[in-house]
Amino acid sequence: MLLNVALVARVLVHRMRPSVSQHPNYGTINALDGRIYSERVARFGSLPPADSDVLFVGDSIAGLVETDLRERLLEGDAPAAWRGVSIGERAIPSVTTLGILSAIPKFQSIKAKTIFLWCGTNDLAGTRSIDDIFSTYRQVVASLQQTHPGTRIVLVSVLPIRWQDTANARGKELNSKIAQFARSHQMQFVDLTGDVSDATGRLDESLTWDGVHPLSGACLKLEIHLAAAI
Repeated sequence: MLLNVALVARVLVHRMRPSVSQHPNYGTINALDGRIYSERVARFGSLPPADSDVLFVGDSIAGLVETDLRERLLEGDAPAAWRGVSIGERAIPSVTTLGILSAIPKFQSIKAKTIFLWCGTNDLAGTRSIDDIFSTYRQVVASLQQTHPGTRIVLVSVLPIRWQDTANARGKELNSKIAQFARSHQMQFVDLTGDVSDATGRLDESLTWDGVHPLSGACLKLEIHLAAAI
């Protein structure tokens, strides 16, 4: 019965989303609702100490993939490499790199062997230059290294979106800078863009419910790719 409930829950998560604007105001730390940001950060700060093998840090895409993976582990259909791996998340819907940087002090209660840093999408439609966004991204990495010494940090690419080519062009530029940073600092960079892109370089329409967030089938593609980094 438990497995059936979990399966139904995953279907509801991916197929019965509430209607949201596809073009939020990306200029704020949390684009949709500042109360969500405040609530999530406060909750993270109140959680007791915990350990995980892998910690997802980032925005709603990171959180969505972690949730899908957690449900697959419960149901027994997770990719083989993830079985027996404990996972956690510190993800905030619509957060930008500035928001992640501000929130990191509240992440210290959870320790991990590996952190997947997955953020930047919500910065792309704003007015900040890619250089400014990347400067904040580097600060996020440095802050995580301070709060989680000895933890391996894996840098994950920004995914393409469906409906804004300007943002996708900026995303490619940001990914290039992140990849170069990873190489120069002996860090691992995981480029997931090929897993979900169509022939035009946009997010494949069949893999998303709103043009930004991946459906469960897309999450599985990403989870299989990420498994090589754990």
